[in-house]
Amino acid sequence: MSMARHDTELMEPPVKPAPLWSRLLRCYALHWPIHRGKYRLAVWAYGHLPIPDISVEAAMDRTISIRLHLKTWVDFNMYHVGLYEHYLARFFLGQIRPDTVFLDVGAYIGQYTLLAAKYAPLGQVFAFEPHAASARRLQEAVERNGFARVRVFTQAVGKIDGETDFYWTPDASTSSLQKRSSECHRVPVTTLDAFCEAQRLDHADLIKIDVEGAEHHVLEGARAVLEHYRPMVIVEIQPPARAYDMLQEAGYRLFRLHHGRLLPLEEARLAREENVIGWPREQSNRIRDALRG
Repeated sequence: MSMARHDTELMEPPVKPAPLWSRLLRCYALHWPIHRGKYRLAVWAYGHLPIPDISVEAAMDRTISIRLHLKTWVDFNMYHVGLYEHYLARFFLGQIRPDTVFLDVGAYIGQYTLLAAKYAPLGQVFAFEPHAASARRLQEAVERNGFARVRVFTQAVGKIDGETDFYWTPDASTSSLQKRSSECHRVPVTTLDAFCEAQRLDHADLIKIDVEGAEHHVLEGARAVLEHYRPMVIVEIQPPARAYDMLQEAGYRLFRLHHGRLLPLEEARLAREENVIGWPREQSNRIRDALRG
């Protein structure tokens, strides 16, 4: 696949060792057995300590080689806490089987793509990231780690098949189909329905959607996928929660994570951006086991 480059993408931070305070924070976060409080410490450090504009080499989940830009919040979090969205990432790993087929919509640099590739060696992983520099970083990590069953697509996912406007923000992880800046690029876009039909997938087990407010467009273009494959869906929903209603209409029960514990979600409590976990209602045994866990 071709990854069109913009001039500003070529100015990537140089690779250098992290400062001492940064390495000490990472050591503490990775080795201290109690997780609570580590995220708040990372938030404080990000807001109060001098962060150099550099890239660092790191091992995610101890074995996955990845290059992180310290000034970007997602990267900073991955480096200093071990995983971005720690509780969600651990829950995600608990859903991966060796043959899982996973679709990562809005993959950024691929934390979830790379974790799925490691723990589903017999499965398939499809990552979609329309921000060309981020997609290139993800592709480099895939190749560096020898993950042969991963495919990275430099395109958006939405409700149409063709082209669409994509808005770049200074923090690449928050770029979106929703207008958030004046820097607009035309990018290819597909629907999950069209993609899965073209790939002739036997099954699609897990879909993660993080598209900065455009999640309802992704779900609108995935109606056949949700009806036919009945995957688990993990989606970041931003108010107004149209995606919440769409998942319920598709026959899904919705949950949130609270410090690693799965809790039923009521729409009235969706007052802020939140990662929502959707399970098909007919998978009652699986839901019951997860709630007990």
